[in-house]
Amino acid sequence: MTVEKLSEWMLQLTEGSEDVIYADEDGSIDPNENRVRGELVNLFVRCRQQVEGTTPSSDSFEEFVQNNRELVESWLDGYYVYPQLHAIPEMISRTLLLAKLDAISTPSEQTNQYIAEATRCYIHGFMLAAVAVARAAFEQALKERLSQASRSVLRWGESWRPTKDG
Repeated sequence: MTVEKLSEWMLQLTEGSEDVIYADEDGSIDPNENRVRGELVNLFVRCRQQVEGTTPSSDSFEEFVQNNRELVESWLDGYYVYPQLHAIPEMISRTLLLAKLDAISTPSEQTNQYIAEATRCYIHGFMLAAVAVARAAFEQALKERLSQASRSVLRWGESWRPTKDG
């Protein structure tokens, strides 16, 4: 569905024909209305996840969102809740695949935050994000370890003094 068609539909909504959205008297929902609602929500989310040029149609869409905030919130509720419910079995499977994390010493709070975030990304199925954040955790841990090692070397170097004999 094009932005122009969506804008036309939104214009109908803002002119007072709000019954376009809701169920019929018998409680049934017109599949076409449901499809349009889905298109609107997809457009709304896409506009927040990708950079696109501004058009008059996109401006009217943003105005619709601001003027119908509760309605859009209810649509977004369904947009996010239903896929999450279906994803739960996969999330459980990925959680069960994870091993217990053990280390010789406890890493810093910052490193542990990176590890926790990478784990959450993995569990939720955001694999690229999981890899990126896991890399940041590894980098942070390595920096901390190298920093500790360099301080140890410096301490050793300060206490060691060469003698005249060599």
